[in-house]
Amino acid sequence: MKRERTGKMFKNYRLLAQPVYDIRQKKIVMYELVVGKVGEKASSFIEEKNQMNTFFEENYSGFINWLQKELMKILAKKTYPKISINIRSSQFFHLETMKMFERLRTHNDKIIVEITEDLVRLPENKNHLTPMELDAFLYGKIRSLQAFGYEVILDDVGCGINSLERVTYYLPLISGFKISLEKFELNRIEPFIAAWKKFADENGKQVVLEHVKNETDSSVLLGMNLALQQGNWLDKVVKKRVS
Repeated sequence: MKRERTGKMFKNYRLLAQPVYDIRQKKIVMYELVVGKVGEKASSFIEEKNQMNTFFEENYSGFINWLQKELMKILAKKTYPKISINIRSSQFFHLETMKMFERLRTHNDKIIVEITEDLVRLPENKNHLTPMELDAFLYGKIRSLQAFGYEVILDDVGCGINSLERVTYYLPLISGFKISLEKFELNRIEPFIAAWKKFADENGKQVVLEHVKNETDSSVLLGMNLALQQGNWLDKVVKKRVS
């Protein structure tokens, strides 16, 4: 009965695949999976991030069970070389999160975990944590993911909580990070990107550029030796329904 209720609760949600391209090699290296809600038309999807996150927090056990099942279905198809999934730092306060990753660890070579830039929402029983204690708590969770064999990257550096200080703190645990161009014109933030690229090279980390808007920007980034890119123009149908 409980499974039936959970199924109905999430029947309008899907995982959408957003390819990450290696522009130099002209191939897809992984797919980022994001949650979308079916719109009024069956073929349309809505990504209302804040609204969805609130709904998922209020129904977390059901959500994580749904997510795990969808991921297992996708992994069983063996269609994608690698997939990445977004995890908010706040999700680590739920025991179900690490339990899911423990169950999925047999597929750890196919899954990349992206830690998002969203602000941390402390549950009532963790309100006493100091900033230093919170950092230590999250560090421990990410180290556990690493111990499970997962690759971890930080999403949208320079935004939200994923500052240079935080990236530096997590350097031993991460393989790289993402930079988003969604709200910026490339010519205005080239020095910012160049600085992050230099930092990544010095520390042996990968960089992925998200929301690359057009071929011109893509070429400029490739000239900066930034070949890993995401952007709607790169594929006629970037967001594919996969579950």
